[in-house]
Order: sequence, then C-alpha cells, then structure tokens
Amino acid sequence: MGIQGKLSILIQSDRHLDYVGKLTAAAHAKGKQLKIHILGDGVAIINSSEFMRLLPMAQISICANSFTRFYKQNTPTVPQAVKMIQAHQVVDIVDWCDRSVVF
Repeated sequence: MGIQGKLSILIQSDRHLDYVGKLTAAAHAKGKQLKIHILGDGVAIINSSEFMRLLPMAQISICANSFTRFYKQNTPTVPQAVKMIQAHQVVDIVDWCDRSVVF
C-alpha cells in the first residue's frame, strides 16, 4: 500500500532540497495533497529558487521561532502564501497527513 492522499514533508536542513523538490513534484503529479513545514536550519532555503518552485505544489508553513533566530539581519520577504506558525502547531500537520517525511 502506497501513500494515501496526504503527505507532509518536514524540512529541518537545507542539505536535501533537491530530494524535497523531486518528492514534492512526484506526489503533486499523482494528485496527493501536500503540506511542507520548514524549521531549524531549513529556513535557509527561503532564498532559493527551488523553494519558489515548491509554492504552487504544496501548502507551506515556516516555524516563526526558527525564522526569527536564523534571520537576525537581512530578513527575506516571505511569500504571502506561506504561513508563519508556532512549533506547537506542527502536530496539526502531522495529524492531518497519511504519511510524513523528514529531511
């Protein structure tokens, strides 16, 4: 049995964005619903073109605390479609999905 209809991807590092992009594109192509949450050092991807390619394929959220800690200066503009949430709200994402992957 494969992934049902809902997949969450938690990104806590900027090291595997190519895999995140491929997994997101494949799941999106199969009609899966996707939620991506970015936390910790993963917030570094916000400045990348790969991050921008994820936007139309998934509902994306960022840990507000991680974002504030990582970007003390030169804060990037976060696209309006991206939600800033608190750490305790991640449980809602995990509860929502059928499967979850962490990078």
